[in-house]
Amino acid sequence: MAAALAFVVRLALILVRRTYAFPASDPFYFGMETGSIARALASGEGFSSPFRGSTGPTAWIAPVYPAMCAAVFKLLGIYSTASAICILGLNSVFSALTCFAIGGIARRTVGERAGILSAFLWAVLPHFAKWPTEWAWDMSLSALLAGVAIWQTLEIAKESSSRRWILYGILWGVITLTNPALLTLLPFAAVWLYATGRPERFWGNAATAAAMCAFLVAPWMVRNRIEMGRWVFVRDNFGFELHMGNYHGSNGMGWQGLHPAVNPAEYAKYRWLGELEYVAQAQAAAREFIRTYPDEFVRLCWTRFTGFWDGSPMGYSTKPWPWTPLTFAIASAVALAGLLWATWKRVPGSALYWWLAIYPLPYYVTYPQTRYRHAIEPEMLLLSVFVVAAAVDWLRKRSAASQEKKRPNAAAA
Repeated sequence: MAAALAFVVRLALILVRRTYAFPASDPFYFGMETGSIARALASGEGFSSPFRGSTGPTAWIAPVYPAMCAAVFKLLGIYSTASAICILGLNSVFSALTCFAIGGIARRTVGERAGILSAFLWAVLPHFAKWPTEWAWDMSLSALLAGVAIWQTLEIAKESSSRRWILYGILWGVITLTNPALLTLLPFAAVWLYATGRPERFWGNAATAAAMCAFLVAPWMVRNRIEMGRWVFVRDNFGFELHMGNYHGSNGMGWQGLHPAVNPAEYAKYRWLGELEYVAQAQAAAREFIRTYPDEFVRLCWTRFTGFWDGSPMGYSTKPWPWTPLTFAIASAVALAGLLWATWKRVPGSALYWWLAIYPLPYYVTYPQTRYRHAIEPEMLLLSVFVVAAAVDWLRKRSAASQEKKRPNAAAA
C-alpha cells in the first residue's frame, strides 16, 4: 500500500510540476553527465563524453544508471519528453520500492510499527520525493540498493543459505557498479555478520558472495583497462572531486563554476589533456593544497561535516523545496537521537545503523551536496520514527500514571 502510494505521489509531482521539462537549447541539464553519457551510448558512441560533444571514453561515473537511461533514450528518443518522463518515472519506482526495504529493515530491528509508519511517511512527505522527481541521477536507486543491502544483511544473519549468499554477492556487484560510495557499508556488514553468525561458516559463504560480486564487476574493470589505457576500479574522477572542494579560498562546497560541465576553459582543458591526465593534474593540485594549507583543509572538512548534516549547502547547490536547512538539521538531530536510543536499548541490528556515520566520510574531504544524503535517508527516517514513537509512548505512560494517582484522591474526596 505504501509503495503504491509513494509511486502515485511521485508521478503526480512529475506531471504537475513538469519536472520533465528541460531547456531544448541545452538538454545537457537533464541528467548532466549521466544524460550526456546516455546520449553517447544510445548514439552508438560507447560509454563516453560526459560533458557534451565527443570527448572519448570515460569512467567518470559508474555504469549502471547511465546504461539504464541510454536504454530509455534508445526506445523513446534521445532527450525526448517521453524519455524524461520515463526516466523520472523509473526513479519513482525505485523510490516506491524503498518502502519494502524500510519495512524489511524495521521488522528485524526497530519493530514493524515503526516500519509501517516510516514507509507511509516516505511515501507522502515531499522531503523524500525531490530527488526521484527532479534529477536524472542514481540517488533513488542508491537509496533502494542501500536499504536492500541492510535488509538482506539482517536476513542472512537469521537464515543463512548458499542461495542467499549468492544473491547477496550479486546485490553487491550491482551496488558497486551503481554507486561505489555505498561500498562503505560492505566492511560494516561483513564484520557484523561475522560477529553475529557462525564464524566457521562465514568465510566460505563470504568467498562465494565475493566471487559473484567480482564476476559482475570484472567486465567493467577489463573495459576500463582497454578503453582508458590503465586499470580503473569503477570511477576515475575522485582526484577531480577532491580538487573541487580543496583549493586556497574555496568554500568547500565544490562548485563555483570550476567544473568542465559549466566552465568552457575547464572543458577545453579536459578535452585536450584527456580524462585521466585531467584528473591526475587536479589530484596533484589538491594534494599540494592539503600539504601547503593543512589548517585550511581541516577547516574545510569541518565545514563539509556540518554542511552534510545541517543542510547549509542547500542555498548554494539546490533549491530548498520544500524544506529549509533548519528542518534538514532537525531531521539529522532526531535521527541521531534515534541511533543513540536504539544503541542504548540494544535493538537487534542497531550496530548496522552506525554505518550512517561512516557513509559521509568521502564527502567530508570532497564536498557535501544535499542530494548525496538521500542514500541514507530511509534509515534516518526509521531511526527518527523509532525515537519519536518511544518518546510518545513514554509521555502516554507518564500521563496515565499521573491520572491513576489522582483517582484515589478523587475517590477519597
